[in-house]
Amino acid sequence: MGKIEKDLESRLKGINTRNIRKSLISQLENRDYAKAACRDNPYFKYNLIDAIINNINQYASTEPKFKSNLNSTLNKDEAKRVFYGLVCMEGYDSDLSKVISKLTDWEKVCFFAGVWNKREMKDINSKYFVNIVKDYIKAGYNFLNKKHMIHYNEGEYKRPIKIPGSQDYHKKQGNNEKKQLSFDF
Repeated sequence: MGKIEKDLESRLKGINTRNIRKSLISQLENRDYAKAACRDNPYFKYNLIDAIINNINQYASTEPKFKSNLNSTLNKDEAKRVFYGLVCMEGYDSDLSKVISKLTDWEKVCFFAGVWNKREMKDINSKYFVNIVKDYIKAGYNFLNKKHMIHYNEGEYKRPIKIPGSQDYHKKQGNNEKKQLSFDF
């Protein structure tokens, strides 16, 4: 992902309309978790990564090398959550495509992981459009990071997760502060 040319807010600014905000909220409120849980999911990780890439590409295309990057960064359990987020949002209108097309590849992955893991809709109707998108990206990143770090701290993984580009998003970090992804918020 490298350096982000524009922050998320400015990328989403062009589509920040009342109708798209309303549509996104409706889609999030109508997520079908049962559909994701009951669906025949790919068994092998490489099939799961293929399904994630194919589903994301329905909204907005990814970079050509992203598939191998995704495959080497996420384990199967983390990838399942991204896939579930994609499936429970499946079948909605094209407004989501307008939002997803403004995100980087990793923001897309984190957004859909957040769709699956952030089920609380508290105060969503009073939030600004950009903040709604940011909240789901943050929730997805925090989930992916937490899951990986549990395995890392247990010695199962050899290094901490490095989602490409995430270092571009870290805001001021004090020595005693817990690192949190900011995604230019």
